[in-house]
Amino acid sequence: MAFLDNIDKKIMKFGQDALQKTKDMSESMRLSASIREEEHKQRDAFCKIGELYYHNCKDQAEGEFRKHCEEITESIRRAGEYRDQLQALKRVTICSACGAENPVNAAFCNKCGAKIEHVADVPWQEVTPEAEPGKEAGPEEKPEPETVSEEDFEEEED
Repeated sequence: MAFLDNIDKKIMKFGQDALQKTKDMSESMRLSASIREEEHKQRDAFCKIGELYYHNCKDQAEGEFRKHCEEITESIRRAGEYRDQLQALKRVTICSACGAENPVNAAFCNKCGAKIEHVADVPWQEVTPEAEPGKEAGPEEKPEPETVSEEDFEEEED
């Protein structure tokens, strides 16, 4: 019987060790998640400090700070150009009140109802390959669509 008591104690010890390892692993995962969360908060705070510095000190920045501020300013400008090009391509305008996309000719926002202020009433123009580079195609430069009569169509089938 001493043999069975000894096995029973070993099994119990093994179970307790496994339980402790499970608790340790769980605590380790919880602490790792907490560390990641705190590091994420730190990155957010650093980003906010950077934004505040940029908005408040970009004109007085010197050295590397000035270089990075200039890069940000240029990136903001390019993103604005891309946004304008995308809006022109999609033929939409953005509501200044809520940020919703609306048809370019809309007078009021479809989402919030705010009056849409149009920057310029310039109609969207398509650039054709025949147009000179850097010049928008006017109506006289657009090629006339080719017309096909029924007779032409029947001749092609033969």
